[in-house]
Amino acid sequence: MIIALDGAVVSAKTDTSVEVTVGNNTNRLLLVCIGTHQSDNATGVTFNGDAMTLIKRQEGSYGEHCDIWGLVAPDVATGNVVVSGADGFWAMGIYSLYNTDQTLPDTFVGEAGDDFQCTDTITTPVDNCLVVGVMSSEALPTLWQPGAESEDWQLQGDSYQNAAGASVELESAGAQVLSWDLSSGSRWQTVLVAVEPVAGSTSPSISPSSSPSASPSVSPSISQSTSPSASPSASSSISPSASQSISLSVSPSISPSPAAGSSASPSISPSASPSASPSVSPSEASSPGDRVTPRTRIKKFQHTSSITYITPRTR
Repeated sequence: MIIALDGAVVSAKTDTSVEVTVGNNTNRLLLVCIGTHQSDNATGVTFNGDAMTLIKRQEGSYGEHCDIWGLVAPDVATGNVVVSGADGFWAMGIYSLYNTDQTLPDTFVGEAGDDFQCTDTITTPVDNCLVVGVMSSEALPTLWQPGAESEDWQLQGDSYQNAAGASVELESAGAQVLSWDLSSGSRWQTVLVAVEPVAGSTSPSISPSSSPSASPSVSPSISQSTSPSASPSASSSISPSASQSISLSVSPSISPSPAAGSSASPSISPSASPSASPSVSPSEASSPGDRVTPRTRIKKFQHTSSITYITPRTR
């Protein structure tokens, strides 16, 4: 996520209280950059009554200073940045940022010198960092690479009291130089910090698919038929018959099928179809001159066997 500036950089000099508006954005960070010239340095900075933390200070050879102070998640408000302890000439630039990592920057450098160029190099730890720098010098500064870097503010007291701030955003992690050319060889000091963007988030997606499906099917069938028949005739013969048949068939089937989700759907569908069809068909026939009176007793044992007793009587 790209770090963004909420509004414009606010700058002021020798003013102990400056009004600043912090918008309702996520992952906010407030930075206050201060440059002094041979004066007492700041002993404390607050915003809307909340104390800020000194991130880095660089001191020059004659008591000049450069500071950067920070406050994570400042109040969403229009409040005052109040500087305590500073005296003489000093100037500051205030950055209200968002989409930043919610810890104070811990990558920073400071340098001091006495020549024609105020310069320092910082190595950013991750991609899309915002490098913010502040400098103070006796000579008038001019930003060295105004195309790649942005000079955000520059203030002057007397001709030998100068302070300025600049920033540059880096798409890829690596070394970055922030530099000003000076109008004459003189003392200078600078501080740079690397503000990291808010860390990205990952959303792993896990979609297990396991779906055993069991569907046993049991279908027994029972059929029974009994058909006794008695047919007496003139020859005094009776032939009853009893027959029975029982058939049972069981056909279970189980078919697991894995699919998304987990389900078990057994189904049992028994079917029993007993059938009994007894049939008795007696037939009697006699010839002329004969008279036959059959007496028949039939005792049947169902499902096992049949017994037939025949006692003929003839007159």
